[in-house]
Amino acid sequence: PLRFGRPMRFIAGFVDSIHTIIDGDISVFKNNYGTRNVYKFGYPYAGLYGDITINSEKSNPPKIIVGNSGDRGNEHLSVLHLLSQKADIKNYKIVLPVAYSLSEEYELELNKGIKKLGLEDNTELQKDFLPAEEYLQMLASSFMFIGAHNRQQAMGNILGAIYGGCQVVIRKQILVNTGLITNPSWEFLSKYKFDINDY
Repeated sequence: PLRFGRPMRFIAGFVDSIHTIIDGDISVFKNNYGTRNVYKFGYPYAGLYGDITINSEKSNPPKIIVGNSGDRGNEHLSVLHLLSQKADIKNYKIVLPVAYSLSEEYELELNKGIKKLGLEDNTELQKDFLPAEEYLQMLASSFMFIGAHNRQQAMGNILGAIYGGCQVVIRKQILVNTGLITNPSWEFLSKYKFDINDY
């Protein structure tokens, strides 16, 4: 809602505290909804803080992961349009992890767009939920993860991809409440000197 200049102040009024490790998330909330108690908190990502062992050997053909769910906010078709313009894109396998929140309507739209772009032979909709180990392995074996969300999103996927030695592409600037700001994910990852690329 902030992206479209329609803050949800009524709902935000029920928020008692903010729990995150992303300072930018706190700033966005405070700038739009006011001050709340803040607690630094983040879920431990399997493989980063757990005992999951991964093989960081890259897949052949090289794999590009686009987005982290079936939500339109992943900008799948925009990313696929850009990828389709690359001369060597047929040498890559493109995977869209859409198990979470994919609607039938959006699935049809994606399939139609994939076909129109000529990517149907090397693009897969990953519609099954995978065990954490398998999902982390998919990220680690990939060449690139692209999270083109116009919001702070997909931190678990981003950290999993970085952990596996995968290139990460996210937006440096995002649109919030009709104005551009630095993506809180970008700020967080830059603070810790992670190697990320601007979409």
